[in-house]
Amino acid sequence: ACAAVLNELAAEQNLVNECSDQTRSKQLTEQDNNLAYDLSENPEKFIEMLEAELDGDLPEELEDIFNPEK
Repeated sequence: ACAAVLNELAAEQNLVNECSDQTRSKQLTEQDNNLAYDLSENPEKFIEMLEAELDGDLPEELEDIFNPEK
């Protein structure tokens, strides 16, 4: 009986993790889309960001997009 309860809890936890992963990836996609829109409206900002990327001093929120492996 105990094992069955634990299995059920583990299954629920997997569902929760899956949902939060999907939510996170949806939020990241929305951030990317918002950023892409901002940059298409403001190409100078895009050039500034690329220069910042080359200089290695990128703001935290952009760091995730340019360097996702971190």
